[in-house]
Amino acid sequence: GIGENTLTFLTGDNGGYVLTPDWNCGGTPAPGGTNGALRCGKGTTWEGGHRLPGIAHWPSRISPGTVSHQLVSHLDLLPTLCSLAERCELPAGRTLDGVDVSSLLLAPSTQLEPPSPRKAFFYYATSKQGLAHVPLMAARVGEYKAHWFTAGWDAYGPWGSDAIEMSAGLADPACHA
Repeated sequence: GIGENTLTFLTGDNGGYVLTPDWNCGGTPAPGGTNGALRCGKGTTWEGGHRLPGIAHWPSRISPGTVSHQLVSHLDLLPTLCSLAERCELPAGRTLDGVDVSSLLLAPSTQLEPPSPRKAFFYYATSKQGLAHVPLMAARVGEYKAHWFTAGWDAYGPWGSDAIEMSAGLADPACHA
């Protein structure tokens, strides 16, 4: 039936607020939620701001119990859905930031997890905050992540650089949590 042949995605758009947004609490950020073992939250380049669960359900195609820990982005939804759909062609002459991750969805749960087709991810600010351009905040390649600016949401204050964390190495310690 239609339920067996329908692909359903459930995901969120970012990590949770560690501080409530100041517009929700009278101008002063207050303690918010938690992102478990992941550092920080929404509006930062740390894993707590970006890493979140995603659930894909497609009984006729995705093996029950399939789990992936690979790097995937919402940007990957369009190329992935297009590759899975019949008679779908991506726009010609356009460069897309997403990649087809259908190999992760369709891998049998009994085999080793395939690597992600996404090899890197670049984290840009959402505003210039007085700079001439929108800066690159962080970059992730495989399990390694480098941070140039660690905060980018006004409730956390102006952009800052966490030199102690940067000198400790490129890998975000929460990447393996």
